[in-house]
Amino acid sequence: MSAKHRKARPPIAPPRPAPRPPLPAWKKALFSAVTLVLALALLEGAARLVTSAAPNLRWESHRRLLDATGFPRLNEILVPEPALFWTLRANLERYAVSGRVAASSELQFTVSTDASGNRRLPAPSAGRPLVAFLGDSCTFGVGVEGNQVFPALLQQRLDVGAVNLGVPGYTAYQGHRRLATYHFPTAPRIVVVSFGFNDSAPWDGLSDREHAERLSGGGSWLQHSRLLSSLAALRRPAASSAAPASARRPRLTDPEFADELREIARWSRERKIAVVLLVWPFRGQMAQVPLTSKQRVVAQVGEAEGVEVVDLLPVFRVAGGPVLFADVVHASPLGHQVIADVLAPVLRRLLGQAQEGGER
Repeated sequence: MSAKHRKARPPIAPPRPAPRPPLPAWKKALFSAVTLVLALALLEGAARLVTSAAPNLRWESHRRLLDATGFPRLNEILVPEPALFWTLRANLERYAVSGRVAASSELQFTVSTDASGNRRLPAPSAGRPLVAFLGDSCTFGVGVEGNQVFPALLQQRLDVGAVNLGVPGYTAYQGHRRLATYHFPTAPRIVVVSFGFNDSAPWDGLSDREHAERLSGGGSWLQHSRLLSSLAALRRPAASSAAPASARRPRLTDPEFADELREIARWSRERKIAVVLLVWPFRGQMAQVPLTSKQRVVAQVGEAEGVEVVDLLPVFRVAGGPVLFADVVHASPLGHQVIADVLAPVLRRLLGQAQEGGER
């Protein structure tokens, strides 16, 4: 049979490959998880390129508070600081500050600071024992000149060196850390401590400790994600109004406040430094208003720790009442004189005890 009459054979198909077995479920899950992690990592990296680090929210809250209460000039003498949230600006020379607190009349005063960011005091005599004054704007002396503040008055009366570590807006949390990290030229003999006003303030539902943990990098990685922070900021209302002030926790609860005071006492005791805790009064308490919870905590901690407590409330009631205040809480020049009158014999006695202990 000729080739043209021969029946054409169909082409032979190549053998079909055997079907691949399906991926196990665990491999599919692993692949999906790796893909998700890589995608989130890329988004997190992009967020870090276009957004800044987590802001110092405590500083921002304090800055807004001063603006809202009519004291924006006080912001100008403060600078943000990661560990303490903010601190005094160093090397100020008679910087003019004016403003008001609540419904008070306008306060006008000047501020000078040293290289360490402390309100400057007149230079003491050389070789004098050192007394540190730790506190908030009441110790700092809002509304009065630097030489009228009770630490300056006591330095002159007792012939000691004084360091005014008071900073506007501080709580006992900040004060404890400022004391523990401050480089004293020589160890102080006494630390006079006054807190309680800012500690009770409800700002944003977070404590000072929680804010410090976030700033320092503590806590879970979710708290430090720029991507999640950016998404949360988009959903957050323009005004911070998560809850009414009455429903939010204070910057320090009473137990947290007590812990910080105890830590200040412990730090001082380990260094053989005497401690004096002040119960600071409010102008509204001049009419026999009872103690606040923070004032009671000061008295309780003093008794439990065996340290000196000076209650200024009855002293102010007897010595003049409202005229001793520049506003709702800060002392007037006359009020600072009264505080110095009360503290002078207490500090003199403690200085004598410290000297006797050193001579033994």
